[in-house]
Amino acid sequence: MSKKVTKGILAVVFMAMCLIAVQPQKAQAAQEIPISSADDLQQMENNPSGSYYLTKDITVPANTVLFKTYEVQFRGTLDGKGHAINGYTYSDDKWADSASLFSYATNATFKNLKMSNVNISLRGGGNACALVSSPTKCTFENITTSGKITVGGTASNAAGIAVTPSEKCTFIKCVNNADITVNAYDITKSEEQDNIDSASGVACGIAGFASDGTAKQCSNSGKITINGDLRWGSEEITAVGLFNGIKSITASKNTGTVTAKNVSGAGHANGTVLACGVAGQITRMASCYNTASITASNNNKQVGVVAVGIINSASGKNTNVLRCYNKGAVQISGVAGSKAKSRIISGAGGVGGLDIYSVTESYNTGKVTANVSSGDLMAGGVVASVVNVRNCYNTGKISASASAGGYIGGIAGEQSSPAKGKSSDAAACNYNTATVKAGSKMSKGSILGRYEIVGIYAKAAVYDNYYKSGKPYGSMNITWKPFFAKAVKTSSMKPNKCKKLSSKYWVYSSKHKRMVLKKNKEK
Repeated sequence: MSKKVTKGILAVVFMAMCLIAVQPQKAQAAQEIPISSADDLQQMENNPSGSYYLTKDITVPANTVLFKTYEVQFRGTLDGKGHAINGYTYSDDKWADSASLFSYATNATFKNLKMSNVNISLRGGGNACALVSSPTKCTFENITTSGKITVGGTASNAAGIAVTPSEKCTFIKCVNNADITVNAYDITKSEEQDNIDSASGVACGIAGFASDGTAKQCSNSGKITINGDLRWGSEEITAVGLFNGIKSITASKNTGTVTAKNVSGAGHANGTVLACGVAGQITRMASCYNTASITASNNNKQVGVVAVGIINSASGKNTNVLRCYNKGAVQISGVAGSKAKSRIISGAGGVGGLDIYSVTESYNTGKVTANVSSGDLMAGGVVASVVNVRNCYNTGKISASASAGGYIGGIAGEQSSPAKGKSSDAAACNYNTATVKAGSKMSKGSILGRYEIVGIYAKAAVYDNYYKSGKPYGSMNITWKPFFAKAVKTSSMKPNKCKKLSSKYWVYSSKHKRMVLKKNKEK
């Protein structure tokens, strides 16, 4: 054999040996670290960027909190592999900034984990949740919580998974089954509580305000409750089935009752009491629904009260609520307060609330009730106040007490086309089969309680709507007849009676004996 051939063979063998030597090092660098005990879990703080997994169900000592400081946050992965951290317990009579298993995490991933039979109790206020109090750019996938979380005290917040999320968090297939209760007022009568000015609070099933986050296939079945004593400033109390706020949410649902109650009738507060089924504020929402009771009550004439089946605020021109539905009862009670005579801040809606730009291909079958002793409000079967509402319907009864003022409608309490809105914005191709009841102080209509046009448009903004009884529209701000709203009164919502309901969006249901939405079919 020649020397050149021998050298070539030796070179190949040497390279192969180098590859073999390097390969285990790569595997070792990516090796997952098993967690079989509470001690193993605690050791995560020694390696914040590690990749960890549970080998079995574990328990941890009471008041365990990992990564307590902002300077040292968890940046790795925790994979539960379907196992649970059982009976996580945290209790404190003083303010607790982070009552949760993890305090801070950034660019971390939590997946396939159950937080079972959680029991968190704070009496001095603070922030509480089962998993991570303050996540930033984190991913939560297939996380399930159960048990109960109770927070009492001024400035109190609680959520099932993440209470104060920051930038760009993602939630996929996350489930909350825990009952969450916030009593957002001083329950200890302590000096520490007296020094806290705010009496606001938030209770959410999944997470707090994840402003630029995304969520899909998430759900809540736990009871979400907040009680407040709003007396001063712009204090607010909010109870939401899933998220206080999130940029985008799809295919998510709420089946747990949501209740918000302000017990105070005195003071100078001018905030809001809000109960909402799925999310408080969004940019985009699709295929979400609520089947539970949503209730908000208030006793202060300066405080607004709002109850909404799905979403309260989606106000930007590029926002849209698409193919959602509500089957739960939605109700406000007590007093419909207002900040100023010209601004209504109380109301109720089956799908959308007071600050909605666009709702399309959505429906409501639940009762919407405004049982208030005084004040002005907006209430609608589909949405309380809206700019663009198309291809929607309502079959749930809509009612307000005789003493209430404002606007009430089977589709929307108020529809307005703004001066700088889109030319396509309209209230069109909708129907309502239910009764709309209210006193003489309210402007009511089977379709819209009131509609307004601001600016110059090429055509009417309200047309091709259908209704069964009453008059279609309440009041309006226009006098030019070509722009008057159009509607057809009909005994049934069948194809031959509702010819303007396009087959692109609508289909006849033999079960319901009326038209339903093709891509959001009523079951």
